[in-house]
Amino acid sequence: MQARVWAFLAGCLCIGLVEPAAAARGTVIWKHQNCAFFILQTARDYALLEWLAGALPQVGDDIDGDFRGKGTLEFHNRTADLPLTALVAARSQRRADVEKSIPPRCN
Repeated sequence: MQARVWAFLAGCLCIGLVEPAAAARGTVIWKHQNCAFFILQTARDYALLEWLAGALPQVGDDIDGDFRGKGTLEFHNRTADLPLTALVAARSQRRADVEKSIPPRCN
């Protein structure tokens, strides 16, 4: 019986029914109207991301992904149920620290 449970869970991971351990959820709490940058608040910290492609996030959208990664990463906008590609520009446990990384053209 236990072997069947493990086989089921392994199958779910392969087809994406169970999210990987590194995945987290964040909520968009700030977005500049004329800029591609937005701030996410996760359970642990804040992240400043630069939107590159896919579903353009809006304030209040829930985004899933590995915000600890570096460079260009793939995320999932749960609110729009669409993929999103973004660059993690900064992360911190304090929102004020993340806000310091917002480019001047976006303030």
